[in-house]
Amino acid sequence: MNNFEGQLHLYPEVCIDNFSSDCIFNIHIRCYILTHFHDDHMKNLEDYNFYKLLKDGQDSSIQFLCSLVTKKFIQTCPKYAHLGDLCHEVECESPVLINITRKECLTVTFCGSGHCPGSVMVFLEGSRGNGDFRLPLNSAKRLSFFKEKTATATRLKQVKDLYIDMTFFKPEIQYIPSREESVQALNTFLKQFLNTNNYSQDGYFKNVAYLKTSARIGYEYVLQQINESTGYKIHVNELIYQIYDKLPAIQSFLTLDSRETPIHSCIYENRKRDLAKTDLMSLPYSERKSYLNKLDQELVPLYPCDK
Repeated sequence: MNNFEGQLHLYPEVCIDNFSSDCIFNIHIRCYILTHFHDDHMKNLEDYNFYKLLKDGQDSSIQFLCSLVTKKFIQTCPKYAHLGDLCHEVECESPVLINITRKECLTVTFCGSGHCPGSVMVFLEGSRGNGDFRLPLNSAKRLSFFKEKTATATRLKQVKDLYIDMTFFKPEIQYIPSREESVQALNTFLKQFLNTNNYSQDGYFKNVAYLKTSARIGYEYVLQQINESTGYKIHVNELIYQIYDKLPAIQSFLTLDSRETPIHSCIYENRKRDLAKTDLMSLPYSERKSYLNKLDQELVPLYPCDK
């Protein structure tokens, strides 16, 4: 969960991953940056006031920056599509200059962060001196924008301020399994649960798995590994499927047909969710038992992602 206020201490003219009213109506901010397409970093992004600020500020150099993939996601999602022509994509490892005052410029460099498709770390360089990331141990020193060449050698640049979204930086979390360990455990469970006799005579799957996620994107590696391990595609809703129109390699292991696969990973807005289908475990035990007994009696297959 992102609790970052957005405005930077060294460069208060720059705001990252925060589009609240306090930031939108802050006359000092000249550049807004979105690091990735996750809801907790996009609060209030859809606000018409932000659209109007960018539209009216085109002549006064107010900019909205993101990666190329994130821009495609923005253009695809109806909630944010009105911003599609107003956000400027920045290629990774390609420094760009932005004006933060009439006399001062800032160099902005994006680097892929490995958190989800289109996610970036942001490196700012100026006279006065990031979102989520997932990097293997000791890999940061290989990032090119941390290095500068002198006449005799190449050395690492000094970083004065570092902003990190540390979701799991909590005393009670002593160990976090690697992504590979997590996927292996999940695949072992799924293969046991979705056995070879899972397909019934009525043409329905007897056992159905629902992968309840907290974000639209960021699970591509997991879903790909599930597909390769089980042979099943993953059922998603239309919005998620359309988002991956821009990434056909990922879309290839997804499906819109809920009857094609026993594995579902649909995300609907809360107002559209059917509590009995998607949040069954949140019901009291007596109600949950009654509901399941009713399903058994009616022989109705349970598809958690059906509308």
